[in-house]
Amino acid sequence: MSAGINENFSSEYPVGTKPYIIRAIYEWSIDNQHTPQILVNTDHEGVAVPGQYIQNSRIILNIHPRSVDQLVIVKYEISFASSFSGKSFQLVIPVDSVMAIYGRENGQGVVFNEEPQPMVEQDQANGKHAESEETQDASSTKAPHLKLVK
Repeated sequence: MSAGINENFSSEYPVGTKPYIIRAIYEWSIDNQHTPQILVNTDHEGVAVPGQYIQNSRIILNIHPRSVDQLVIVKYEISFASSFSGKSFQLVIPVDSVMAIYGRENGQGVVFNEEPQPMVEQDQANGKHAESEETQDASSTKAPHLKLVK
């Protein structure tokens, strides 16, 4: 496990796969001497980044250990300190705001689509949960949630 990553991922509540994939691509990038970068949607609630570096509601951040201090990747957010034009900032990135993580040198990584929420209906007759027909039809024609960045 790379230094600086919080390994406390246990929880009473279910957590999506996104923080785990972010950690995996981060570690893969470091192991292969690449620079892990994240693309962040800055319109997302809770994003704390220097505003003057935002372009079109997006910011690309280098999260290589040589570029940041106190990197913490946990279930719901990524936080670290970094310098911009010689001034230090504490950044907070909600995991849900991360649009992609990839290696700067080769562009390989993952682009995240918005995670779908399951549509479950209560079957009043027998008290069991059943997946709606809309969800079943949509899931058979949907593309996968993740794509490789080339």
